[in-house]
Amino acid sequence: MLPALSRLSFGVEPNERRNERERVLAAVRQDGNALEFAADELKSDREIVLAAVTKNGSALYYAAGELDSDREVVLAAVTQNGNALEYAADELQSDREIVLAAVTNIGWALEFAADELKSDREIVLAAVTREGDAFDYAADELKSDRDFVMAAVMENVRALFWAAYALKTDREIMLAAVTQNGWALYYAAEEMTSDREIVLAAVKHAGWALYYAADELKSDREIVLAAVTQDGDALEYAADKLTSDRDFVLTAVTRNGMALRHAADELKSDRDFMLAAVMQNGEALKYAPNELKSDLEFMIAAVTTSNNPNIGLIGDILQPLSEKSREAVESAWEALTPLGRSDVSQAVIDETCKRLDSLYDTMSGIERVLNFSEEEVENKEELIEALHEMSAVLGHYDNNPCVQLRLRKWDPDDE
Repeated sequence: MLPALSRLSFGVEPNERRNERERVLAAVRQDGNALEFAADELKSDREIVLAAVTKNGSALYYAAGELDSDREVVLAAVTQNGNALEYAADELQSDREIVLAAVTNIGWALEFAADELKSDREIVLAAVTREGDAFDYAADELKSDRDFVMAAVMENVRALFWAAYALKTDREIMLAAVTQNGWALYYAAEEMTSDREIVLAAVKHAGWALYYAADELKSDREIVLAAVTQDGDALEYAADKLTSDRDFVLTAVTRNGMALRHAADELKSDRDFMLAAVMQNGEALKYAPNELKSDLEFMIAAVTTSNNPNIGLIGDILQPLSEKSREAVESAWEALTPLGRSDVSQAVIDETCKRLDSLYDTMSGIERVLNFSEEEVENKEELIEALHEMSAVLGHYDNNPCVQLRLRKWDPDDE
């Protein structure tokens, strides 16, 4: 909240006036925008205004008198907040040092510079370096200047959006842009989206840039594979003939398992195909069809082959286990046990305590899993605390042997 300030009126005693000035000065040093609530005569007090804009440059808006023409005051304001240039007197919006300070702080401040400075190469480049879209306010002559546009794009690829159209057909500029940031393909002239080298460079940096490629390149196996390797979701933009090509998609999912999301449905029902995807990225399991998720043998294989088994994978296994025999449950835990990995054991701990309150007859199998990984579990104290909290919050688990077993195992002192 801004400090409370009262307005001075005529006839105020000198001591009161002095005290009021001191209060205002203290207030603007805390929050420059408190200047808004000062008496008019204090808004023209140079010391107060300078203190205010040094704290909050935008407070220049509230300055009275000729302080918007005071070079020191305005320079302090734009150094703190470049957009304060909007409130500077016209002659200072033509001051090269002040404008350069403003755009160096906030590129958008170029909007408030005098026209002659919008063609100043150093000033515009400083503005574009901060915000690529500041190029919108540059003089047209710079937007058509090939050398300048190349320099601007190398500083901030967003500047390309505001460049003259002719330069968006310049192969060298476009290649430099997409090499720096693949999504610059969005700004390319149509003929550039058919240029194989440019598109390949773009998707290597940002796979989803495939969306902007010409249709014929969305069928190019090398380009699509490069895109999918960078971003599995890029497969969504590939030609249909590739998303249903088993050999191609198999290669894609071995590079990025998440590409499975956009594979043809018939491929997702292929066990070997699914396992290849899950092996690369365990999260791909969520795209498996329900018939495979309910296949215990497949689910065990998925977890034991995945390069990053996680809570989600374990959770998907636990649910069907509740419908299996004791022998099936124990078989599942025996398959998980050799992994000996703390991330798997943590998942078992979390999901077991949440879901297995009805599986009293599986305790021997669960205990076998719990025993193998004690030395590998990190943050043992945090785990104990979490288990106690779970037991306290979920009252109906108080007598659950799963929770009690966890507490006894990790916190022997707990009775």
